[in-house]
Amino acid sequence: MTEQGPKDWNGTFGPRPRAGRDFGPYRLIEKLGDGGFAEIFVARHVEQGRDCVLKLLHEHLHQHKVTLDMFLTEAKVMMALEHPTIVRFFDLNQERGRWYIDMEWVEGADLAEVFDLAQDHQVSMPVYAAVDLIRAVASAVDHAHDRKDPTSGASIQIIHRDLKPDNLLLTWDGAVKVTDFGCAKAVGIQEELTRPGIRKGTLDYMSPEQCLGRQVDHRTDVFSLGVVLYELVTMSRLFADDSDARVIDRIVHENVTPPSYLNDEVNAALDLIILRALEKRADDRFKSASEFQRALSWWLVRYPPEPGKQLLADWLKTHIRHELGRFRALENDSTADPQRGALVLRRSSRSSRNRSSRRSDAVNAELAQGARLLARSNLPGGPEELWGRDELSEQLYASVEHGNQLVSVYGRAGHGKTALMLWLGHAMLEGAGAWPGGVWWVDLSELTNIDALPELLAETLKLPHVQGAAQIEELREAFAIRGATLLLLDGADHVVAGLGEMLSQWTHTCEDLAFVITSAEEIRQDDVRSVGVGALYVPNDPRKLAKSPAGAFFSALVARKRPGFSLQPRHLQVLHEYLTELRGSPAAIEDLARRLLETDIEAELIGDEGPVLSGVGIDQDTLEVAIELTWNELNDNERAVLAVSSAFHGGVGYEALETVLTNFLSPNRVSDAIESLSERLLLRYQFPNDARVVPRYWLADSIRRRARTTLADSGRRNAVNRLHVNYFVGQSASLAQLCATQYGDSAVMQMRDELLNIEAALNRVIHKVPVSEGRATIACELLNNLWVYADIRAKYATFVDLGVRVREVLRLDAVQSRPACQFLLNLSAAALAVGQDALAQQCIEDAQSLGVDNVGLEMWGALAQQSAELCLSLGQLDNAEAFVEVAQNTLEDQRPTACGAAYRLLADIQMAGHRHEEAITSAESGIQSVAAEGSTHRLARLQFTQARALLRSERMAAAERCLLAAQEVFERFWDRDRLARTLVALAQIYHRRDDNRAFQQAVKEAEQLAEQHGDASLKKRVMERLRVLKVQQTSAERRVSLTADVLEDSFAVAIKSIEAVDES
Repeated sequence: MTEQGPKDWNGTFGPRPRAGRDFGPYRLIEKLGDGGFAEIFVARHVEQGRDCVLKLLHEHLHQHKVTLDMFLTEAKVMMALEHPTIVRFFDLNQERGRWYIDMEWVEGADLAEVFDLAQDHQVSMPVYAAVDLIRAVASAVDHAHDRKDPTSGASIQIIHRDLKPDNLLLTWDGAVKVTDFGCAKAVGIQEELTRPGIRKGTLDYMSPEQCLGRQVDHRTDVFSLGVVLYELVTMSRLFADDSDARVIDRIVHENVTPPSYLNDEVNAALDLIILRALEKRADDRFKSASEFQRALSWWLVRYPPEPGKQLLADWLKTHIRHELGRFRALENDSTADPQRGALVLRRSSRSSRNRSSRRSDAVNAELAQGARLLARSNLPGGPEELWGRDELSEQLYASVEHGNQLVSVYGRAGHGKTALMLWLGHAMLEGAGAWPGGVWWVDLSELTNIDALPELLAETLKLPHVQGAAQIEELREAFAIRGATLLLLDGADHVVAGLGEMLSQWTHTCEDLAFVITSAEEIRQDDVRSVGVGALYVPNDPRKLAKSPAGAFFSALVARKRPGFSLQPRHLQVLHEYLTELRGSPAAIEDLARRLLETDIEAELIGDEGPVLSGVGIDQDTLEVAIELTWNELNDNERAVLAVSSAFHGGVGYEALETVLTNFLSPNRVSDAIESLSERLLLRYQFPNDARVVPRYWLADSIRRRARTTLADSGRRNAVNRLHVNYFVGQSASLAQLCATQYGDSAVMQMRDELLNIEAALNRVIHKVPVSEGRATIACELLNNLWVYADIRAKYATFVDLGVRVREVLRLDAVQSRPACQFLLNLSAAALAVGQDALAQQCIEDAQSLGVDNVGLEMWGALAQQSAELCLSLGQLDNAEAFVEVAQNTLEDQRPTACGAAYRLLADIQMAGHRHEEAITSAESGIQSVAAEGSTHRLARLQFTQARALLRSERMAAAERCLLAAQEVFERFWDRDRLARTLVALAQIYHRRDDNRAFQQAVKEAEQLAEQHGDASLKKRVMERLRVLKVQQTSAERRVSLTADVLEDSFAVAIKSIEAVDES
């Protein structure tokens, strides 16, 4: 690269470059384009024999300093980047006074050309291929965002600012390259060229802050990539419109239609990932391109392509390459044929804004309206008319409209509380601007602990996951930003005791927040407005039934399906018996109407056989009656789906449900039955707000009880339980393997959601349900898989309880040596963590009795490592170090990347012997070993160990860096125990630094985490460390205060002495 600056302008640049001519060391082959900024040529470097692309700055722009600086900056930016998904930079130089950039030639097509041709031929890029493509681009963009100056080490932070299909080049083998950094912003290279108020980039792909000319950061590139991915999976333009003003208005204000509305192959998980990338506020998007890439990588792993689906290279070959070659040939021949030239001109001159979205205006309007409502609410279903509830609905509406922030809707099950609150939600949404923060439905039926409510609200509203008091503050701040928000909390029966007090604290500090809560019991508080919901009135006189609320409700339900129907005198007697027997329950009346609609209503109501429900006892609970009516309506497939679902604990993912059900039903019948049950809300589908979590189906408790009865009566319970166990043995094994990769946080989140099912499978094995042979082997497999999760989340007490039960009930000598040894090692580690040294020693002795020949060298090395853990716990440091040496020698020969834990243990032993410098070195060796393995959580644990050694060596700054890096990982994995201990260590640093504010904050957060932790021994350990720190801090403050008092007294004595001298 030439280091000189631009030559003085002399008005001549020699012959104009053209294809076929030489340009310095290059032979120009073909002109690719001529924009307002530069000419682009395909060229060959004659001496080096390589093809390349030359970008020549226009002659007249050499006088324009800003433009010339931008051109030179683009070269400097490209020079700082080296990534397989970024077009390679070769040289920046001058020839004949003209500046040019020499860069890599990519044989293929840009994504805009591919998009146009795909639209023209009405073919869609496979969703998996589109996601994989953008994942690769996100990796390259993250590389650019994270660049550092190689000489100074200072961060450069290159932000592309013009990510669009035209700047993404596809090779025919399916690779992608990012190009054109002409609009890039690079911190430390050209800050003066990127002032707020100046828009740079292509409008259709700009973020809202970029459109408005505001300061942008790396998250603007995340938004642009989200737009490109949206367009690829829907094959439609997202923000294109007739004018720049309308494009900006749509980007800044219009809510995005979920891509699944336009493409059935886009699932809910991908919806959430794309919509999060497209959030209007930068703070609501992925924090970085790296986080966006991890989410896409998780999706690719979680939803691999179906067999036979084309990948990108195959799709390009089938649908694009031939057509593009024919089009380019037509373009090259256009000068010989004016008509063909006109065709090429029409195709090539289309601006990106006018590419067809292939949707009618009516469809666009409908989707836009749906998107607006979706963005402001998550209400299930649409608004429904209420019958016989006019007074009650007016009372409820007025309660909220008049400013009551807490409204309790209470009454017996089946009386229509949920329907009434759903009506309220839609009524409130229709009020333009009344609730700018939205109206949100929150199902509390599965909530068993009131302390988990903030986390549930954070998930519902896609807010950051912060814990304890800090989380409540985060929620308050988020609601203040959103504006007036209405939260509808349904099914609060299990947590009603403390709910009112908690919500009162929130509403007192946030005036824009309101709650409506449904429960069987009334919430009695001064600041709570109560609305009671009773059954529909059924008069004693059958002749008055037609005008009663219950009769009118029944008539309206039937009339919806049979227009013109009305109750006649001949109907009243029999219907009166029905409604009296159902006690006026709206849910039961609705089921009755639905059932009678499937028969001849006239015959049922006035026939000779008597009431249809004559077998239903009047003393039965109203809801049970309604459920029985509903159950009788279901077909065999729907009942089978509910029966199998009842074998699962908590929610169940579609994959798990389908895996078990396909042993009894065909996949099509399974899909149809699930869809039908979801529409009737018998299976409730929950969309997760965290992209790492699998969407799940939930059963209401009452339906679950009825379904379990059916499963038991069918004789298939053992078969279903066996399939349930087999599925979760395999699922837990897959998640355990994934925990040790870069996607470990996703695996931990999924393992957390499946914990109840894994424990249920283990209990079934222990109690001989459904298997009798091989029970011990299956139990060991489940527990060994569960250990990975328990170790990351510090759930040691739970693991010890399960492990002891397995060890007591099952014969481990029936298990193969390796899984039995692994189980004993895991149980020993958990026992040591909770202070049960005797149990740990017994497990190690049992494992040693299996023999090295039976368990293998790698397992024997792990056994030596566990023996070292025990010796360290017992204070036998020499023996511990000897065992670690055996473990290291064995593991280095078998699996070098597995030595990280041995190094961490060695560092602990060395710290116990006050050999802190050696401990620092051992931890560093472990970090290097684990870095090759790719486990972020194990890496964080080693960083925490190294920080402890650094802290004891008084190297505070280095210790703080390690602790902050570990803290970020522990927060992502929600490892409460290690996060609390990290905060304790940080508090110790702040204490020594005399940073009282930071000290108090760290102590407060650590205390909250310790209180939330379920393990009593771990909680006690953290709280004891905090107590010691507080005592030290108090003593330091007293010393400072005492010193100040002494100085003040000395100063007073000195003043008096001076005054005495003056008087004399």
